[in-house]
Amino acid sequence: MLIDELGSARDDLVAALGASDASRFITGEHITVSGGHTTG
Repeated sequence: MLIDELGSARDDLVAALGASDASRFITGEHITVSGGHTTG
């Protein structure tokens, strides 16, 4: 499913950035673009 693929991509992003950096951008299921804002 697409949702599963997005989840895997997010996990890869977290691993790439490192948890400390990723936490700045990722909140729950929401991923922001650099300079963007989460809606939730």
